[in-house]
Amino acid sequence: MRPSCSRSVKYIDFNHLILLSWNICNTSIVDLVKLSKIVTPHKLRQIFPSSEFFILSTCNRVEIYIYSDTPQAVFQSIKQFIVCESPGEEYFSDSGVFLEGMQAYLHLIKVTSGLNSLAVGEYQIQGQVKDAYKNAIRDRYISRYLISIIESALRTGKRVRSETSIGRKSVSLSSLAIDMMLQVNKPMKELPILIVGTGRMCNLAAEYFIKIGYESIIFFSNEPDERGTIKLKYKALVLPISALPERTRENNIIFSAVSPDTTRISIESLGENWDTFSIIDLSVPKYIFRTDSDTSNVYLLDMEGIQHIAPDYLPGLQTEIDKCEHIIHEEISRFVSDNRRRRELNISHLYT
Repeated sequence: MRPSCSRSVKYIDFNHLILLSWNICNTSIVDLVKLSKIVTPHKLRQIFPSSEFFILSTCNRVEIYIYSDTPQAVFQSIKQFIVCESPGEEYFSDSGVFLEGMQAYLHLIKVTSGLNSLAVGEYQIQGQVKDAYKNAIRDRYISRYLISIIESALRTGKRVRSETSIGRKSVSLSSLAIDMMLQVNKPMKELPILIVGTGRMCNLAAEYFIKIGYESIIFFSNEPDERGTIKLKYKALVLPISALPERTRENNIIFSAVSPDTTRISIESLGENWDTFSIIDLSVPKYIFRTDSDTSNVYLLDMEGIQHIAPDYLPGLQTEIDKCEHIIHEEISRFVSDNRRRRELNISHLYT
């Protein structure tokens, strides 16, 4: 029996809340992709028909939030399920982080607020949490308890962005990667930027390139519907991905963020002028890769590279982070206080 999606809020017993979290700090990008295919909502529903659960899967993390009457039993069942679903890679079940109760709630708030992101304060994660939340409601994987918890996290994230400079000056992962690359190679603005893909990160990249003066952009996509939309939005040339090698020139920048099922390509396959390329590949798994025989001087920045150098590009944020932490403390205190009143109200009803 699936949980009802009623929004009537009752007392939330945080002892029933658990979190399993794998992210880029404790799990490789390749393994995150594998995990995202293992822990799908449909599979978890078959295992836990009466528990509420919420899956947040992005390029940087796979997280499972569960509200259950038997949280420890559920935790052990998930570990066993992952071991059975990933023969030969049983370490998946132990590589993640396990949090309970208020720690799990605090983690969700920090993730939603952008404080646990590679680009601290980045605003994409708020939309990703909201989209995953809407899907979970639609498919009835969550009910009143997780609905209340997730909505609290979304409210807090909104306050963080509206009341601190992190909200006003935050960067996206796309713009952060572009700034990193421009420290190494600044191509002439007359040359086109080559963007492979049409998803959210590619759109953010296009908008940022235009903002900093690179107005000549060529998109590459194999999705006919998306190609038409992109052409109208940016008044840009849109070509199939197979045309990418033909369009490479010296000092070009290639930005890619494509779906996992897109056929991967090597740097060498891009043509003879690849020696002065700069490539930003935010695809998970990698779309553009180096072969063992590659001796080019191509600057290739991928997700793992961003993880190592991102902190150096985000100086002076501690004051704003402190403000964010204060807002988070206020929101948690308010939520806990309201929750305590609900408990007292429930108890009083027992004696009336």
